[in-house]
Amino acid sequence: MIGAQESQCTYRLPPLLKEFQNQFPNVKLIFKPAHSDEMAKEQLLKGNLDVAFIMDEVRYKDSLEVEALVKDKMKIVASPNHRLANKPEVNPQDLKDETLLLTEKGCSYRTIFENTLRESEIFPSNKIEFVSIEAIKQCVLTGMGIAKLPSMVVKDEIESGRLKALNWKHYTPPIFTQIAWHKDKSMSIPLQSFIDLSRQMLKDKDIS
Repeated sequence: MIGAQESQCTYRLPPLLKEFQNQFPNVKLIFKPAHSDEMAKEQLLKGNLDVAFIMDEVRYKDSLEVEALVKDKMKIVASPNHRLANKPEVNPQDLKDETLLLTEKGCSYRTIFENTLRESEIFPSNKIEFVSIEAIKQCVLTGMGIAKLPSMVVKDEIESGRLKALNWKHYTPPIFTQIAWHKDKSMSIPLQSFIDLSRQMLKDKDIS
């Protein structure tokens, strides 16, 4: 049983899953959606997941083995005709009156983003929360608001000019794709092989 967020399942894991299936054609993989990093960690601790992919700052829990694989680049994006799209520098103060399109509570990069604004005493009153990253992206495309999303999610739209990455200049802590499992988990050969293959295919890959 593997837990991962929508962005991981859609944009990062398919090549890994295909290779694992080639190596272990008789092993059945079951994916359980984890709408937030906290949910994934909780499910690992309860024994409901064998392994999970999380996106977060590097933090260690006593009961979990956590290994950072990839440093994730994040983008704050808006529609190309947004008032901030061509601003040379965008800072928290510029977002005071903006509509923020957010992932669910418990998502690490939402938490980091909101903490960054709070530290600058910026409290946007208009926030819309979504379960789906794809829904957020589509709403940004229509000009409904701005969002902070993993670069891998918006790479094609930025390159095609359908979305604009804002020139965000304020420091925010880096986040990493990490693989995690319970320290007391009994390691079968397929499970250990899946973890090893994840290291081989994902570790230290630069995601633009």
